[in-house]
Amino acid sequence: MTTWEKIALSTAGCGILIYAYARKMTKTKANLIVTPEVSVASISLTGLVLRADVQIKNPSNGNFSFKFPFVTLKYKDTLLGSSQVVNQDIPIKSV
Repeated sequence: MTTWEKIALSTAGCGILIYAYARKMTKTKANLIVTPEVSVASISLTGLVLRADVQIKNPSNGNFSFKFPFVTLKYKDTLLGSSQVVNQDIPIKSV
């Protein structure tokens, strides 16, 4: 087997693996159940505190994780508030 044949074979193998992984993630994304809930945590003279709870259910057989989200709240291009930046991975396991 020549060098070019080895390169072509390994490239085709990598392409098949990437396609299979992308297809699995697409199926996992389609099955996710996301339930957001926003409530007023406290009201004072200095401001308003909102609490956002998001429940994510993963009924598929694929596991994945994502970074802790950074949230900004804007009204007509005016920044009203934002969350803190947290460097944390959140795992979402299959049910």
